[in-house]
Amino acid sequence: CNTCHLDSGQGRGPSLKDIMGTQVELTSGGTVLVDEAYLRESILNSQAKVVRGFTPLMPTFQGLISEEGLAALIEHIKSLS
Repeated sequence: CNTCHLDSGQGRGPSLKDIMGTQVELTSGGTVLVDEAYLRESILNSQAKVVRGFTPLMPTFQGLISEEGLAALIEHIKSLS
């Protein structure tokens, strides 16, 4: 994750540092609250809601990650806030 989601915000994906509980703008023009549900959706179906300013490069992990692995990733992202 950290090769694209750089803390500086200069990576190919948005920074995950302090992202929990914030609102992010989407390429669709809307906004979304970054919570566990959003993180889950973004990991499993990365193209569903792309953050404005970023190209939809992240692969989908649907069927490739266990529920335990998904929960661990979400907890890790939460720990960055």
